[in-house]
Amino acid sequence: MRFLVVEDDEIVGRAMRVLLAPYGEMFLAPTARDAERVLGSESVWSAFFIDVRLPDGSGLELLAHARVDYPTTPAMVLTGCLDADAINTTFDLDAEYVAKPVHKDRITRFLMAHPEFSQRLQQAVETWRKRYALSDAEADVLSRSAAGETREIIAEARHCSPLTLK
Repeated sequence: MRFLVVEDDEIVGRAMRVLLAPYGEMFLAPTARDAERVLGSESVWSAFFIDVRLPDGSGLELLAHARVDYPTTPAMVLTGCLDADAINTTFDLDAEYVAKPVHKDRITRFLMAHPEFSQRLQQAVETWRKRYALSDAEADVLSRSAAGETREIIAEARHCSPLTLK
């Protein structure tokens, strides 16, 4: 899977790289101009994560431009800006609007909400199930863990203690 992250804040960019690394390849563009170049170099994107305020323009204008070639690619607008016009424009561009700081669980839920991602995750679990002869319980734990569930949530769903699950 390929993700485009358009973010000028170096710390946020590094955090997104850590969050997305288990799920695929991330391309980081710190400016709208860099993002346009990267958009043109790849034909398939799994998701966009775009900041509203960029040093050389608007992330929303960039998303509008991207929607021409990628109308159905899931998009999340990440921003510290709580502006009604930006929120409405994000909605019009069929994207989710999230205020920073963004928690890992929100990114995971966003990805899992899209069929392509959840299907690939299940295919990977099935591959591991066969390769390592995993039981149904082990495959369930692997699947839940890969989907971002915490040990406590998985233990509760499996009716055991977190220590037993560990």
